Amino acid sequence: MPIERIRVLIASIPEMLCEVLASELGNDREIELLISREKEDLLTDIGRFHPDVVIVESGGALASCIARLRQVYLLSPSASKVRRFELRSTDEDMGDVSLSQLVAAIKQKKGR
Repeated sequence: MPIERIRVLIASIPEMLCEVLASELGNDREIELLISREKEDLLTDIGRFHPDVVIVESGGALASCIARLRQVYLLSPSASKVRRFELRSTDEDMGDVSLSQLVAAIKQKKGR
């Protein structure tokens, strides 16, 4: 049975940091690495790639978007059915971490 890989999108971060993260994450068989180099298209890339995890610069557009988003309503094409999702944000300061600690944190969230 194939391993279900964690889809990790790296976006809107400086090129050198992106390369370091890609080097570390790209060697892990449990992770499917996705990279977006276009800062303006972050939300489009999220829709296109459907990542499980997104790594972005803390001041990025995604952070402000997530902070405002609390509820999502999905309508069927005929609008006869509606599905509501309530999103709860978690703000956990992980402090200074190594790349291996970041990878471990990503993998820990997989089961949730």
